[in-house]
Amino acid sequence: MHIYKHILVPIDFSEISEMAAGQAIEIIKCYQARVTLLHVVERFPEHLPHYHSPMSRWNPRTS
Repeated sequence: MHIYKHILVPIDFSEISEMAAGQAIEIIKCYQARVTLLHVVERFPEHLPHYHSPMSRWNPRTS
């Protein structure tokens, strides 16, 4: 039998990652474990004329 202490769940807000997060929550309930959700946002160079994202103007210091 596996004993889980901490589960890392990468998420991208897709339907399948939401299902994976749900499964992780069920597992941590059984094992009294911790879960960490990880979402990585790649910052694109702002000099690219074809890429305009609201995140390119996001500043964590002012949020």
